[in-house]
This record gives sequence, structure tokens and C-alpha cells, in this order.
Amino acid sequence: MYFEVPLRLIQTFKEIFMDECYMVGLGLDVPDSSVVIDIGANAGFFTLFAASRFPDAKVLSCEPVSFNFRQLERNRGLNMDCRITCLEKAVAGHWGKVSLGLDADDSFSTDTTIFERQDKEKMR
Repeated sequence: MYFEVPLRLIQTFKEIFMDECYMVGLGLDVPDSSVVIDIGANAGFFTLFAASRFPDAKVLSCEPVSFNFRQLERNRGLNMDCRITCLEKAVAGHWGKVSLGLDADDSFSTDTTIFERQDKEKMR
């Protein structure tokens, strides 16, 4: 398994790969031929974790933020033998278009939302 880990995301990478935070309390066996869906895949660390932990599974990764999606695609490209499909799409509880709130100046967004944000002046 190969991946690029931007310095800013080292803690997230550690939590997923070393601490296996998504396995804690799972309490069930994942069948070999499962489909794993990563909603809000960000740079793809859980996607890669799932692909490495369940090599016979298909992994579907959804990430709507362009700069995150580019990193997800780079990480998938380093692991072409894995069954990973990446979609530059948001997932919501209804069909149609949504507006995403995020900091466009940030190199990675880990707190994108479909809810209206208050500006910083209103938050003080």
C-alpha cells in the first residue's frame, strides 16, 4: 500500500492506519466480497485502509471538494491493484444540488458542510 501524506494530515493518517480508529467497536465481521463506501473521503486514508484491510472488497469513495479529491485520486493512482472507485460527488439525504461551505484558501478541507456558516465576525 502506497500513499502520499501531506504534513497537515499526519494525525488523521495516524488515527486511521495506526490506531485503527474505524475498527474500534465495530463488533462484526466484514465479508470478503463487501462494498465499503467512504463518504467524505478527503485524501483517501480510510479508503486505502479499507482496501488494505479487506483486499477483496470494492471501495467506493465520494469526495466533493476538488483539492481533496485530487489527493484522493493521487493515492488511488499509487494503488491501482486495489478495487477503488472515486467519485467527485457529495452525499446528502436528498437528490439535487447542494452548496458546500468551506475555506477555499485552505489546502485541505476537513470541515466542509452543507449548512449555512456564520462569518467569523458573527461568531465572536
